[in-house]
Amino acid sequence: MIDQALYQRALAVADQPVEERDLINAALRAFIARQAQFRLADMGGTAPDIPDVPRRRPSLNVPEGWE
Repeated sequence: MIDQALYQRALAVADQPVEERDLINAALRAFIARQAQFRLADMGGTAPDIPDVPRRRPSLNVPEGWE
């Protein structure tokens, strides 16, 4: 069961009116992301021999001066 006081507080701090379904979906997404952060932090340094991963896409013919 959902804690009604916590639910009402979440509604109070929302930027705009939000439906219960949307609020719960956002909360679940935030929870999943937070748990993934913890797991990633726990793995820190366990694969020191992994090759570097490129972080940027190659240039896509960007007009001059837009870079």
